[in-house]
Amino acid sequence: MRWKKLTPYAFLVFPFSLYFIWVILLVFETFFYSFTNWDSISKTFDLIGFANYIELFQDYYFLLSLVNNVKWMIGFVIVSIPAGLSIAMLLDQKFPGHKVYKSLVFLPMTLSFVVIGQIWSWILEPKNGALNTFLRFVGLKDFAKPWLSDPNIVMYSLIAAALWRQIAYAMILFLAGLQGISREHVEAAYVDGANAWQRFWYVIEILGSKTPHFNARIQSRFVN
Repeated sequence: MRWKKLTPYAFLVFPFSLYFIWVILLVFETFFYSFTNWDSISKTFDLIGFANYIELFQDYYFLLSLVNNVKWMIGFVIVSIPAGLSIAMLLDQKFPGHKVYKSLVFLPMTLSFVVIGQIWSWILEPKNGALNTFLRFVGLKDFAKPWLSDPNIVMYSLIAAALWRQIAYAMILFLAGLQGISREHVEAAYVDGANAWQRFWYVIEILGSKTPHFNARIQSRFVN
């Protein structure tokens, strides 16, 4: 009986050993070498303290990439999660055609990155793209921009294109959580006189922190 209890742990020894050797150990080894001048070829090296880190944080391209990553993180987490939750709560209502709208909103998640790139290349094309054509049509030609070639706005254009897919992903995760909430609880809050904003926060309280935290972790992984 005792061996049966230990059997599952025995099966975990080999994969955890590989993980320790090829991940954990290498992380600590890399951290140690970051305080040296080792060139990854020679067998000798000297400890140089924080010189590598000082040089890194004085590098323009590293700081630029750091800022760009923060922008992507803000877009993917701070924008996609509230937007996904709002759409999920809207589509959770049993109005006519809600299943069709649910499928349409989730559609971007079924497309490959290549297809999404082609779609948004057509939308953001400066001369005949859908966005600039629409802006000219409604008399806002001054707002028509070279969305993919202007270095000041290209990052935001790419984030917007990526959010089209990620909001759909956040929506489906929240929608799955909302399906587990009893309708009686929400209807009871409505009968008690709770307005739409109060019912919104009531649903958030029921969902707890697990669904938003899981969603934030998933969205942040796409940034990497």
